[in-house]
Amino acid sequence: MRAVGLGSIVLVAAALGCARNHAGGSGGSGGSGRSRGGGRRARRRRDRAGLRRLRPRARPGRPLLRPLRRAAPRRVSELAVEARGLAKRFGRVVALHPLDLALAPGRVLAVLGPNGAGKSTLLRLLAGLGRPSAGTLAVGGEAADRRARRARVGLVSHATCLYPALTARENLAFTARLYGVADPAARADALLARFELGAVAARRAGTFSRGTAQRVAIARALVHDPDVVLLDEPFTGLDARAADLLEGLVRELAGRRTVVFTSHDLPRASRLADEALLLVAGRARPLEPALLRDPGALARALAEVAA
Repeated sequence: MRAVGLGSIVLVAAALGCARNHAGGSGGSGGSGRSRGGGRRARRRRDRAGLRRLRPRARPGRPLLRPLRRAAPRRVSELAVEARGLAKRFGRVVALHPLDLALAPGRVLAVLGPNGAGKSTLLRLLAGLGRPSAGTLAVGGEAADRRARRARVGLVSHATCLYPALTARENLAFTARLYGVADPAARADALLARFELGAVAARRAGTFSRGTAQRVAIARALVHDPDVVLLDEPFTGLDARAADLLEGLVRELAGRRTVVFTSHDLPRASRLADEALLLVAGRARPLEPALLRDPGALARALAEVAA
């Protein structure tokens, strides 16, 4: 995509405005109705020509959005995710108190806790969608800026954020183009098959049920094969078949990709996670590793800290 600076836009707009004023002045100084009509048509042609010059030109195999030129990220850790003193505040409200997190590549982390504990806030910080109020964060071993971090992660949030007027296939292919995937159409078809979405591939996303939209959103999060996959309550709204498909996907990713997910489904979290982080009122609480393998004990521990 051709980068267009604000100055260039202002110059083009000024030129178009001058052309309009000049044409308008000529018409007002005794021109006929026909000449005024011709002036309007000429102005429209000039306007369209200016818009064509500003229109982005996408090339096959290249991302639609050109990344900003920044210094190369510094490699600061061998961990997939490393946070030190990471915190988030909204005004006087502390959503996430300072916490430390160290997650090795290929591990699966379950973030547990009651509603309002700060789980979604933590995932947004990891995804680069929020700016930490304090602390440091490295994803993929690199202390990259937030924009660069987004290219390394795939996020599924509470809102699916699908384009309702686009079909399932178009949503996936469009996202693949944004990330510069070599063959967006082939990647979209592969994910549609993997998530058994072939029957709705040509349907608009605005017509999907919650469960179907969630499955498409999960497929979209994986379209660029990210290093770190972040899933915020991914099993919510899924039927038993779709939930089993997602659980199988997490098992496939384990060892190859790092997965962080939030969930209230303790038995499923117990089966999938290698590690667990317990958040209560924005504070990380210690959790014995043995509790993760006992859903009943895990539920009792959560009830105690939430009381």
